[in-house]
Amino acid sequence: VHALLKEDERINFAGNIEGRELFAGQADVIVCDGFIGNVLLKTMEGMAAYMTALCSEELEKPPRSFERLDYSKTGGAPLLGINGISIVCHGSSKQEAVFNGIRIARDCCLSNLVARQQAVLNTAAMDKAE
Repeated sequence: VHALLKEDERINFAGNIEGRELFAGQADVIVCDGFIGNVLLKTMEGMAAYMTALCSEELEKPPRSFERLDYSKTGGAPLLGINGISIVCHGSSKQEAVFNGIRIARDCCLSNLVARQQAVLNTAAMDKAE
């Protein structure tokens, strides 16, 4: 995958990054296998909840910027590479997260996400064949 991403001139490929660089803005997308991705997400969620609780002890309530760390505000993310819209949500999602996951699904449909993915993949396949 590294070689394929690196050779595609349409992608601003950063290459491998260290864990400490995850939040440094060096990459908008991080590619990893499902196990590593899940461990990474769960660790970040736990750290965000811990930091929110810690700040709440000191400040009575966490800073507003901490809302960006709350998965329920996003709701979920599209599962890419399938012929349809499937939103992956957190297993412990409550009403707000489910609502926002449905909003993400609607946005994916309205933006023709699947058709746009297929067009890009088809173009990449034709470029590769030439």
